[in-house]
Amino acid sequence: MATTRGQAHPGALVTALLRKWLPAYPLAVVILGAFVIYEVYRATHTGSVLLPFLAVLDIAIIVVIVREYRLLRRRRASTQDVDGAGHSERDG
Repeated sequence: MATTRGQAHPGALVTALLRKWLPAYPLAVVILGAFVIYEVYRATHTGSVLLPFLAVLDIAIIVVIVREYRLLRRRRASTQDVDGAGHSERDG
C-alpha cells in the first residue's frame, strides 16, 4: 500500500514511540484521543457493544503513553542536571 505525499505510515508512530522519541508521545495521545471519540460516536449510532470496550482499552493505552512520556521527560531532565548542572558543554 503506497502512501501519498503528506501522509505517514501508522507504523512510523509506533516506531517513534519504541525509540522513545519524545515528540511522538503527544501526537500519539491526540491521534488515539480522536480515535476514541470516533469509536464512541460510531457506538452510539450503530448500537455496537464492542466499540465502547475498545474505547476503554484505547483510553488505558493513552494513560500508559502519558505516564511513559512524563517518566522519560523527568529522566532526561535529571540526566541533564547531573551531566552539566543545566549547562551545555560550550558554556565551559
